[in-house]
Amino acid sequence: MSRIKTTYLDQAFYNSSLAEGPELESYVEPFAHTPSTGGTAIDAAGTVYNSDTDSQRIIAIAPNGTMATLVQDSRLLWVDAMWIDTRQRLWLPAAQLNRGVPFGDGTNRIVKPLLVFTLQLDVGPPANDHA
Repeated sequence: MSRIKTTYLDQAFYNSSLAEGPELESYVEPFAHTPSTGGTAIDAAGTVYNSDTDSQRIIAIAPNGTMATLVQDSRLLWVDAMWIDTRQRLWLPAAQLNRGVPFGDGTNRIVKPLLVFTLQLDVGPPANDHA
């Protein structure tokens, strides 16, 4: 996972030479070595939650880049489109994309009902995410 300060993206929006040249790329920096990702969410404290599709786990990545497993469960099959609500819950839709036709040699192996899990956090979403 890499990161870039949004100020550079803002500048590139109004400056096509910055957007199209190598300068913008020079501001991108490595952040955390993450596994295959199904989806992400970010909380108000800057922690990024990453769905590890290979290990059926959710990784919490602190603002300094350190990683810790938040939860691991065999039912967390390709969690995608995570969301943190105002009640400080992390929503985990287990989309099972790995069992769908594109990944299943033309066969749909999705098991219904699809499951959505929640985890209670101690922080809510960023203010600009629920403006």
